Amino acid sequence: MQRFCAGFVHPPKIYPKQAEFFQILLLYNVFQNYLNILI
Repeated sequence: MQRFCAGFVHPPKIYPKQAEFFQILLLYNVFQNYLNILI
């Protein structure tokens, strides 16, 4: 999981729109994990 997050902290050089998409995807992922911990 840490390696997965590290890929987003230092993302590869990609198109800005694509980077935005990955950030949203990461936030969604973290939020989902947070909900799973609560439930």
